[in-house]
Amino acid sequence: MGQPKHTKLYDVMGVSPDVSVEDLKKAYRRKALQLHPDKRGNTPEAQEEFMAMKAAYDILSDPKQREIYDMMGEDGVKLVNQYGELGPDELLMAMLGSLSASGPLGKCIIFSFVALFLGFFSTIPLFFCLKIDQDVGWSWLTVFTPMWILDVIFLCCIGCSFIGDDTDIHQEPEDRQSKPLRLLGKTILLVKALLFVAFQVLIAMKLQQSVDWSMHIIMAPYYILEGFYLLEKIVTGILAYSAFVRATAADPSSTSGISKSDLILDILNSWTMSILRLAFALLIAFKVQDDLSCSWWLVFIPVWIYVFTLLIPHIQLYVRRRHGHVHHSNEEEELGPPSLAGLLCVVVGIFCGMSPFFILAYRLQSGEFSSFYVLLPWLIIVGLILLPWVLMVLLNIISCFCICCCGRREQYTEDVASKTDAV
Repeated sequence: MGQPKHTKLYDVMGVSPDVSVEDLKKAYRRKALQLHPDKRGNTPEAQEEFMAMKAAYDILSDPKQREIYDMMGEDGVKLVNQYGELGPDELLMAMLGSLSASGPLGKCIIFSFVALFLGFFSTIPLFFCLKIDQDVGWSWLTVFTPMWILDVIFLCCIGCSFIGDDTDIHQEPEDRQSKPLRLLGKTILLVKALLFVAFQVLIAMKLQQSVDWSMHIIMAPYYILEGFYLLEKIVTGILAYSAFVRATAADPSSTSGISKSDLILDILNSWTMSILRLAFALLIAFKVQDDLSCSWWLVFIPVWIYVFTLLIPHIQLYVRRRHGHVHHSNEEEELGPPSLAGLLCVVVGIFCGMSPFFILAYRLQSGEFSSFYVLLPWLIIVGLILLPWVLMVLLNIISCFCICCCGRREQYTEDVASKTDAV
């Protein structure tokens, strides 16, 4: 293997690109003593130089980041750190954020990726609608094909994580979890994935009428999965509250303006979301099993409660600001006077985002229209979100075409002029 192309961070550490791990640690200790701000007057320049050295060591001391740096430099490390740990929705927003900072070709590539990403995910509900409206004669196992593809990709990623030692690159080596804990986390993640896949398989078999089992048996993997999530949130909430109490006891100013009541509300809200999802699944199972004679509107009560919980924080903020009770957040104080129009916009936005559930409840209760109308609000929202980016990409393509044509015309004019002068 040849020498790496990028050596800036090695130069910062004062080592060669083939430095060993032990020699890199020795160089870090030497540099830390040499560049520590306390020994250099604690000036901004000294602090900046020390932080640059520390950042270089953080990258080179991690095998994965060092390999990426050797191949692609600091830009490659930043790219992996920015996108490597994001979920699908966060990745989409990050890619859209990068769109405005890219050149015309980059905009086209990123937008094509986003369009492909959204197009693939949109096939999942579209296939379901086609099958429910009996527009296609596919089996339910075929309808689930996009889900099977995503499941295979996800399970392969989890399987690869068991092979590699994927430590958290954002933590100090001494603060990283031990291998048994990381293995336990991977195992729990694998169990969750298998439960979700098993739930999909059972649903497809039930819809295909391949089994005649009770809906509660079909839904059992989902019940267990939601139980996992609820247990995790309970444990996380208790640990967060305990850490908050210890931190406030040691230093009351260490909580950054977060009150105990706000923390408790956040914890209870996270618990409520899991309980509502579990309750919704149970009500659907009872309704499909004909154990409930109520309407579908009552079955969707957990969804209506969830919509209400989305509205409460915005209404509370509006009331506090209107009565001048905002006192613990500097950001809220800078928002200015309360705006009823702003609150109405938030309310309308929430109802637009959740409107497919209202349409679905009506569709299940009446069954008088195509199931595609259930997806219509989301399709409109996605179209409105992507429309500015589509226009921006088209304008960049047109501008590139115009620049190329103008450049060729100017070059042709210069060539003709040079030939005329020569004659």
